[in-house]
Amino acid sequence: MRLAILLLIAAVFQVQAGTYAQRVTLNEKNSSLTEVLEKLGAQSGYDFVYGHTLLKTAKPITVELKNAQFGEALKKVFEGQDFTYTVRNRTVVVYQKENSLFNRISDYFKAISINGKVTDEKGGALPGVTVQLKGTSTIAYTNAAGNYAITVPDENAELVFTSIGFTTQEIKVGNKTTINVTLKESTSQLEETVIVPMAAKRKKILQDLFLPFPANPCMIFPLPLISNRLYRAGLQGCR
Repeated sequence: MRLAILLLIAAVFQVQAGTYAQRVTLNEKNSSLTEVLEKLGAQSGYDFVYGHTLLKTAKPITVELKNAQFGEALKKVFEGQDFTYTVRNRTVVVYQKENSLFNRISDYFKAISINGKVTDEKGGALPGVTVQLKGTSTIAYTNAAGNYAITVPDENAELVFTSIGFTTQEIKVGNKTTINVTLKESTSQLEETVIVPMAAKRKKILQDLFLPFPANPCMIFPLPLISNRLYRAGLQGCR
């Protein structure tokens, strides 16, 4: 029995030693986790197992390693990711980290409440401005006084301010809790807003002028209009 246990322990240490004995080289800048794992697998001979949609939310990876141990490379690649892994024989199984109570509490205290006011260049309040946390669906809107409030996850967050007729602004939160914004008018957007309806109206007028006559126009159009049009066409008016 003791011999079997000793052999099992020796086998475990042998697997771990084999894992860390592998040497890999990486020079990646903003690469996807999937691409990096493929390169690690090609250099080490290890297989990586994970769900097809699992790594879609992975953060881009920037790492530079030269002739590093495979185990060290794994730790570096998964640093700051929401994923972890286990090594079994020559297979690395990747899975989602559990969001522990500690992590949830930590995220709560990292969150920042931002408020502020959005105005135009003359200082007038701008209601209905969209305030969006960049890269997410988190959105707030300014009220009638131009004020808004939004919660962001941390100081690296960016807010995007958009409104029709104004130039979009992006602002990094940093250590600020109050962010007041002045939006500048966008001439191009104003022109588009005016020109499109005018073009549509002109098209409608032209369509009305060249409507085909029905078999009995008197049944459809008002008498003065029909009489005038038939007169111009050299036809007998309606009776």
